[in-house]
Amino acid sequence: MQDDCEPASFNAALGPGACVRAGQTTFDDLLAQFAAKHSVDKWRFTRADFNIGLGGTIHVVNQGGEFHTFSPVDEFGNGCSPLDNGEEPAVDCAEFRAIAEATGVPAGGVLDVSAAKPGIQRFECLIHPWMRSTVEVRARGGRG
Repeated sequence: MQDDCEPASFNAALGPGACVRAGQTTFDDLLAQFAAKHSVDKWRFTRADFNIGLGGTIHVVNQGGEFHTFSPVDEFGNGCSPLDNGEEPAVDCAEFRAIAEATGVPAGGVLDVSAAKPGIQRFECLIHPWMRSTVEVRARGGRG
């Protein structure tokens, strides 16, 4: 997970500790870029598509300055923040707190996710809904 939050403007807009690393993108710049294209270049999962063997572990590291989620979703869609991309919601946002507790990764934190079933699995940051990853979980000895 990566982002480029600039602490002074993010913390002023979102509260103390919202951004804890020295990025260059101001909060206003993030909003402007999101308004223009429903994504922000420096906020991303470093691997948008990859595969892993069944039973393997996806090791998620938050190298950015903000809290992100690496949440499993059936289909990609809108997240649970004011950054509304116009898509249908990816999850029931009434459950966001529980989802964020289970799949959230603070700045500098890690999350290990087990590849427990073969097939395509989708993951999305429910705060920054353009941050997405598609993982093909392959059964041993073949494709998923």
